[in-house]
Amino acid sequence: MIRELTADCVHCGFCLPTCPTYVLWNEEMDSPRGRIHLMDARLDGTLSLNATVTTHFDRCLGCMACVSACPSGVKYDRLIEVTRSAVEREYRRPRGERLVRSLLFATLPYRRRLRWALRLAPVGRRQRILPPEPFRFIGARMVREALIREDDAHDAGRRPGLLVRLIARLPRLLGYRLGH
Repeated sequence: MIRELTADCVHCGFCLPTCPTYVLWNEEMDSPRGRIHLMDARLDGTLSLNATVTTHFDRCLGCMACVSACPSGVKYDRLIEVTRSAVEREYRRPRGERLVRSLLFATLPYRRRLRWALRLAPVGRRQRILPPEPFRFIGARMVREALIREDDAHDAGRRPGLLVRLIARLPRLLGYRLGH
């Protein structure tokens, strides 16, 4: 099933300007087209799931802007969904990452739990319970790049895009300081 879905991609690149992670980093493997290449290589057996490959799949925001931009009708939503479930089955994440992911998945989907977590967040910041770089495995680089892009846009007299502004402000919203 996946092979047929990846074969639909003609690698035209129309998805590139619509993908926030590609726009942010300009790295092919952080685009839908690049991830489809990774999926194909994994299916061929020329590439195995490791920390680097998994990171490229994890960086997909799931916004699906690429789906509407694709002239070939690639069902990227199905592809990334199946790939993410394969990653969870086949790749053993480091212990700290597993802990943070399980806490996030046990908190974010539930309104009451999230409300309590937000109430306790200032206590965690004061006690330094939370790590100094909570985004190490999911986006310290993304936040830093967003800060740089935000500065570049201001220097050029433009207003940075919404996604760049949100990502750049995320550490501040959580009470962290990142040097750049």
